[in-house]
Amino acid sequence: MERKSLAARAVPAARASIPTALLLGLAPFTAFAVLLGLSLSMALWAAFALAFTLGLQAFLDSGRIRGFDAVNTLLFGLLAIFCAFIPPGITAAWVRLGVEGTLLAAMLVSLVRGRPLAAQYANESSGRTMPLSLVWAGALMTMAVADASVIFLSFSDAAAAAAGLVVLAGALTFTLRYR
Repeated sequence: MERKSLAARAVPAARASIPTALLLGLAPFTAFAVLLGLSLSMALWAAFALAFTLGLQAFLDSGRIRGFDAVNTLLFGLLAIFCAFIPPGITAAWVRLGVEGTLLAAMLVSLVRGRPLAAQYANESSGRTMPLSLVWAGALMTMAVADASVIFLSFSDAAAAAAGLVVLAGALTFTLRYR
């Protein structure tokens, strides 16, 4: 019996042009951003579980680990462990800034190396996927600036979190509509 990847099972073949693998690759961050309003610990553990599961599935399908999958798994795993065993003194804004900054750095490294993030997931040429990568890098940069303004300029944490969710929704919408 032929094994199908998670991305292949998640979306019918008629919609295969949508970069669903990219959306699955970004699912740990999306889950983290959405669940953070409920609980920092739950958001980190859920993101880690999702990152580990998706990375393992991709590895079992292809025999290799994508860079962004590795970054997601390490980032959310280490943060979940850190926040579980270290007394909570770190604010959600600092954690958001750390996550967004790390993921943005991973995206920028992939751009510099000539293999944009979206190309890693879409298995397409880097020219066609460059707009997707740039939109996600811009979204992460915007969210990081909002969180930095909470930390360093005393802006409202709720406003920064809301702005982050709006930017995230915009990037998700752009990705879903991208052809």
